[in-house]
Amino acid sequence: MPVRLHDGRLLAIECKISNGPKNSWKRLNREVGGKAERWRGHFGGQVVTAAVLAGMYDLSCLLAAQADGVHVSGSMTSSR
Repeated sequence: MPVRLHDGRLLAIECKISNGPKNSWKRLNREVGGKAERWRGHFGGQVVTAAVLAGMYDLSCLLAAQADGVHVSGSMTSSR
């Protein structure tokens, strides 16, 4: 869902649900991370990517997404 921020940038929000650690990599890092990379390539610094998550996510996937510039929020359980 796209949202225009007060400073003019675009906030691209992805909503994802994962039922386990293996599924979390696909949902967060491949799907959201892949789109974020394409959006940054097209819009540059004018886009901010966020993921609203529910379910179980591997902690390393959450950390990797944040390191890639994806803002992460939601109701989730993390596993190591």
